[in-house]
Amino acid sequence: MRRLTIALALICVASAAHADDALLKRLVGDWIGRGTLQLKTSEAPERLYCKITNTLTADGTGLRQSGRCALPTNSLAIEIDLRALGAGRYSGSAGRRGRHAFATLSGTGSTNRLVLTATTTGEKPSTATATIEIGIDGFRLRTTKVDSKTATTHTLGEVIFLPQ
Repeated sequence: MRRLTIALALICVASAAHADDALLKRLVGDWIGRGTLQLKTSEAPERLYCKITNTLTADGTGLRQSGRCALPTNSLAIEIDLRALGAGRYSGSAGRRGRHAFATLSGTGSTNRLVLTATTTGEKPSTATATIEIGIDGFRLRTTKVDSKTATTHTLGEVIFLPQ
C-alpha cells in the first residue's frame, strides 16, 4: 500500500516555485489528470484519473496541493506541500490527506520544467523522480524509478493534466 501511496502522490504532484516564478503561477488552479500507473514491470498498466487543486500558501512562497487519484481498484486522497528555497530549488512533503507525511520532496525547476525527487520514509526507503513539463494548455507528469537490481529506469506513471 505504501508503494501505491507514493506512486499516486507523485503522479499527482504539480509543484511549486518562488512566488514570482512563472512556473508557480502556471500550476495554480483546479486540474483533471488522465493517464496510466504501473507499479511493477510484471503488471499491466492501469488507467489513472486525478482531480487536484493547487493553491498558493499565505506567504506566496509555497504551493499546497490537495486532491484525489483513482485507479479501477483503489482511490487515494493526497496532500502535497512544497516550498521555494530560492535559486530554482524546492523542498516539501507528500502524504495521504489527514495523515503524517510519507515522503520528502526536493528538486529544481525552471520556466517550463520541474524535476522532483521523492524519498519515502519508513522500513523500506525508496526514491522516485517526477518530471513535470508545462505547456500552453496544461502539463504532463512522468514519474520514474530506477530498479536497484537491474539499474534500469521504469516509468511508474504518466498523466496529462488539463484545467478543470
